[in-house]
This record gives sequence, structure tokens and C-alpha cells, in this order.
Amino acid sequence: MPMKIQNGVLFKYMGSDAHVTVPDGVTQIMGEAFAWCMNLTSITIPESVTEIGRRAFYGCIRLARITLPEGVTEIGAGTFEKCESLLSVTIPEGVTEIGVDAFSECKSLTSITIPDNVTKIGEGAFNGCKSLKSIAIPHGVKEIENKAFSGCAALTSITLPKSVTKIKDGAFNECKSLISVTLPEGVTRIGESAFSECESLKSITIPEGVTEIGEDAFYSCKSLTSVTIPNSITKIGKDAFAFCKSLTSITIPGNISCGYDPGTYRSWAFSCCNALTNITILEGATEIKYPGFCRVRSLKNISIPEGVTEITSYAFNGCSSLTSITIPESVTEIGYQAFYGCEALTSITIPEGVKVICSQAFMWCKALTSVTLPKSLTTIGPEAFYGCDSLASIVIPKNVKEIGESAFDKCKSLVSVTFPQKQSKLFSDAYEGRPDWVALTRGYLAHPELYDAETAEEYIDCIKDHPEKFKDELSVPAMQSFIEKSKPSKANLRIWTDIAMKLENTELVAYLMEAIHNTDGEDDDPFKKLTL
Repeated sequence: MPMKIQNGVLFKYMGSDAHVTVPDGVTQIMGEAFAWCMNLTSITIPESVTEIGRRAFYGCIRLARITLPEGVTEIGAGTFEKCESLLSVTIPEGVTEIGVDAFSECKSLTSITIPDNVTKIGEGAFNGCKSLKSIAIPHGVKEIENKAFSGCAALTSITLPKSVTKIKDGAFNECKSLISVTLPEGVTRIGESAFSECESLKSITIPEGVTEIGEDAFYSCKSLTSVTIPNSITKIGKDAFAFCKSLTSITIPGNISCGYDPGTYRSWAFSCCNALTNITILEGATEIKYPGFCRVRSLKNISIPEGVTEITSYAFNGCSSLTSITIPESVTEIGYQAFYGCEALTSITIPEGVKVICSQAFMWCKALTSVTLPKSLTTIGPEAFYGCDSLASIVIPKNVKEIGESAFDKCKSLVSVTFPQKQSKLFSDAYEGRPDWVALTRGYLAHPELYDAETAEEYIDCIKDHPEKFKDELSVPAMQSFIEKSKPSKANLRIWTDIAMKLENTELVAYLMEAIHNTDGEDDDPFKKLTL
């Protein structure tokens, strides 16, 4: 017989038979003893065998059935890996562990009974078993190891026993027919990619006690319509629910951290959930952390609970369908790009208590027509409202000490900005060489009737300092319209005459001199204190 046997140990089978009987008396089959026996279709193993080594039957692509003797206690790593024709295996009651990749790539295996004594199912144990339709996990198993059932494309349902506490990375990845999963109360963590690309999974209840949902955990579960997330959750990893295209609403516990990777495009917990329209964040949150809702383009409504103090960077970046949001009075800061590109947002009231609006916070909110800024505000960051095309007017509170560069640049409809008294230095500093303040000043020239005297004074100071920037606006027809709307006194007209002289616009100087001559009254204009 073409077998190498010594002292009860079968080291190697060298034949090419379709059926092989292992002799009585053999106690151990060594690793790779039958590896790549491509003609082998069946094998009889005697009861004397108690140990089968690593990859003992690796690559036996025609092996269809096998019964293991009762004395075997462990199925080693890769024992039946790549046995592509294996239909059934009888595992004896004495087995306590199924090793790493033990049945990996057994593509024809439709069912298997795992004995109750098994306490460990190794990493990748049933990986790629594409025909496996059902499996019962014994009650002694505590952890579902990495990729244990990954790629079991025919598996439709699974119930995990109460003993399971961890579902590790990729455990059920690409189980494309999996419709339902029952997770036990003892689970504390759902690993990275644990259920990613389970395209048929419709709903899942995550039990109380789970503290973390790993990166990509439910990535691209395209049929998932509802998820129940318990209050015990403190972290949702990046891309955890990304591309769950049927998910319509979700409730998030308070004080949760949602995943974000600044080096990766679209690496957000709920990114590209194109049907997600409603998000509720429960009481207890203190900040909307990085930034699980970034680029949820279908999101229309979100409820932020009282108690949140900070809306952090990117929190709602790219939520292009968001039409309204209520910010609670507990918020003190709105972070970098927090509402960047929220193109459907039409109005927002920033509550008392907010002190800082960070750079680009509302950049490209193109439908935003009104913003109410609180008295508590001290800082408006660079480009904070850049590109808000529909914003027509804004009132700057008196406590504002800093307005960043281009804060209101490209606000094409902005014609009215009201500044508080004694803010000329702030205005001048913000204006110096910046196109946003040029645009605002042009708005004043077009609609002077909308501004009070103190605010108008700020704009005229800017025009005096930089008359060359307003050559087109300081024409005779434009000044005719300006005088008609603002009804300036003689003193005010003299200021405009001096500005026209700086520009060497002789036609405008002549027009203004005539206007002074035709204006009744003394020089009692509030601008007479201005000197050039």
C-alpha cells in the first residue's frame, strides 16, 4: 500500500486511488498526509485515529464525504481546506476545537453539524463555503473569530448562542443571502467588516451591552432598512454603515463617537446612505463628534438634543438635502466645515451661547437666505459664509472681535450688513484687501436706504481708504441713484466730491458740485465728522 506508516503514525499517502482505507492501528494522520490527492473521492478512517494534523486533506478537490472517528478531539488548521467537492462531514462529539481555515473554500458543503462540546471555531474556519445554507453554533462558543463564516453566500439565517461575547473582524463578511441575525445579550463588540456586504440583511437589533461597532461593520448592507442601536454604544467606526442604501432613519445614543479618517475620502460612519432622511440623537450627547453624518446627501432632518456643547468639524458636511436644523442653546462652538455644502439649508438661527463659528462652517450653503447671529458671538472664522449665494443681509453682533478673511466672499445677493457702533477697526481690518468686504461695500452703494448712519459710516471709511476699488460704482448714473435713495446733506456730498477728486473723475466731480449747490440746508449730516 502506498502509505508511509511508522509507529502508528501515517506520514504520507503516495497513491492515486479514488477510495482509500486507513489501516487499523493508525493513531495519528500527520499534516498534509493526503494533501493534493486530487483523485481521492472517499476515505475510511479507523476508530484508532485520535489526531489529524494540519492541512491533512488540503486540496483534495474530489473528496465528497468523510466520517471522523469518535476519538478525534480537534480538527486542525486547514484540515479540509480547498476540498471543493466535500458535501458532508460527520464531526464526532469529542471535538472541542475547529481550527483555522479547517473547512475554508469547501464550496460544495451545504450543511454541517457542530457538536455541543466545541468551544472554539477558528479564524476562517468556514470561509468561502458558498453552498452552506445553515449552521448551528454550539452554546460553549464565546467568540466568532475573524472571517469564520466570511463568504458563505448561501447562508440565510444564523442564531448565535448566549455564550458569544465578541463577533470579530469579517466574521460574516459577504454572506450575501443572510436575511436575519439574532445577536445575544452578551455581545460587547461587533468587529470590523463583521457583516459587511451582507446584501440581503434587512434589519438587525444590536443588544444592550455592545459598546463598539467596528469599521465597515455593516458596510454596503444594501437591503438594511432599520437598525436599533443601544444606549451602551460609545463608538461607531468609520464606514460602519456606509452605502446602506435602504436605511431611511436611525436613532443614535447620546455622547457617541462616529468614525472618521481624515486621510480617506468618504470614510464616514453613514456616508452614502442615500435613503437616510431622518436622524435622531438621544439626550446625553455633549458633542456631535467627527463626523458620522458627513455626506449623507439625502438627510433632511436631524434632532440635536439639549446638552450638546459643540458641533465638531465636518459634522454635517455635504448633507445637501438638509433643509432645516435646530441648534440647542447649550452649543458654544460650530466647527470647521460643520455645515459645508448644505445646499438646501434655507435659514438657521444660531442660539445664544455660541461664541465661535469656525472657518468654512457654512461655506457653499447656496440656499441660505437668513442667518441670525447671537449676541454671545465673538469670532466668525475665515470663509465662514463663503459662497452663500442667497444671503441678502446680516447683522454682526457687538461682541464680535474677529471676522476672518473672506468670511462673506462670493455672497452674491448680500446687500445689507449692519455693524454695531464703534466697530470701525474691526471692519477696516476685515476689509483690507479682501474681496468679501469689497462686495459688501458695493451692496451699500447699491442700496444705501437699507443702512443706518453708523453702519454707513463704516462703508464710507472703506471707500475713502480704497476708492480705486469702486471706480465702476462711482459713476454719474450710479451716484444719481445713490443720492435719490439716501438723500445726503451738503456735508455728505462734499465727502463724495473729495472721493471723486481722488479718482480724478472730473465728470462725477462736476455732477456732485452741482448737487451740493442744489441741496438745501446746512452741513448737519452725521458724516461731517469724517475728514479726508
